[in-house]
Amino acid sequence: MTKSHVGIYRTAFPLYSETFIVEQIGAYSQYEPVIVCRDLYNSVDKYDVVTLSQRGQRLKKLVFSLFGGSRVFDNEDVLKKLGLIHAHFAPDAVLALSLAKRLKIPLVATCHGSDIMVSDRYLLKSMRLTNWRYLTVRPRLMRETSFFIAVSDFLRNAMIQRGFPAEKVIRHYVGVDTERLVPNPGQVTAHGGERFILSVARHTDVKGIDVLLRAFAHVVRTHPDVRLLQIGAGELTQDLKALAAELDIEKNIDFLGAQQPSEVLKYLQACKMLVLSSRKAKSGAEESFGLVLIEAAACGVPTIGTRVGGIPEAIVHGETGFVVESENVDVLAERISLLLTDKDLAMAMGMRGREMVCDSFDIKVQTRKLEAMYASLL
Repeated sequence: MTKSHVGIYRTAFPLYSETFIVEQIGAYSQYEPVIVCRDLYNSVDKYDVVTLSQRGQRLKKLVFSLFGGSRVFDNEDVLKKLGLIHAHFAPDAVLALSLAKRLKIPLVATCHGSDIMVSDRYLLKSMRLTNWRYLTVRPRLMRETSFFIAVSDFLRNAMIQRGFPAEKVIRHYVGVDTERLVPNPGQVTAHGGERFILSVARHTDVKGIDVLLRAFAHVVRTHPDVRLLQIGAGELTQDLKALAAELDIEKNIDFLGAQQPSEVLKYLQACKMLVLSSRKAKSGAEESFGLVLIEAAACGVPTIGTRVGGIPEAIVHGETGFVVESENVDVLAERISLLLTDKDLAMAMGMRGREMVCDSFDIKVQTRKLEAMYASLL
């Protein structure tokens, strides 16, 4: 049976920090994806790609970023196959809107959190053309997009509060690959088998990694053999390293930088727990869901997160892990120490977490639901 084609729009694609888009595309069973992007960062061999990354396209990129001019894409044969366009992140959806209108097909947009929660003032200060255009065209986007997907109940409520039409906003969890993300109790290749706590987060204010460092300083007093491994990078890297030195815990911490998904998986399978100590940032940003918590749970690992944004939707408190108040260093340290001390509890939480993910967040099941949404428009 010939599959219908759907355009997947992301201004820059693919990014290590956005493997959820790649995994969702890979889980399609009824649709054939066509990647549409301004900037192609790595080769994509499996799918048709329409991009402006070829030489001599700088002017076209500028025109597209400023005006969303759909005519800069000249691969008409591929584009004419599309039944709809699915854009990821609201500013990207603005750029895809004119293309959808030109092709006379519906536009669907997934909002992931940073595109909604950051204040307009911070978007203006970002100096990014795509953010400026988004603020200008947002009312039209709300009117003309067929529907919006929010990745959590928290984000759906936030979108409605910000003026998105309630009848157009659907909460839909992206899901994770439960066949790739599996428990592996014998995994000792990550960091030589030492006991370690894992953090996977960009080095930005909203991630609250400084809170985790302060809590870890308490933990190492009673668990001097435990290490903290941090995967991520960003503008706060040097500040975080300086804080670790100030707290005299730098010998117990490894800042590993950004890692490929295959490497992250090894660490997820070998860690004792995953901690996401996010906060509400000065920009207004909040964690919309915390997909890494679900990835860790799929690997049978207990998780600890803070009570901000959509994080409580990713943890069953007391069953798959713990939800603690944001910025509460003492309680976070206490919960980490408890999971290090009570191995039976940690194991039970990991097993329950795996069950939860398989029941509610399997990407194949979630993608069938997404494809049913597509079908309602075609």
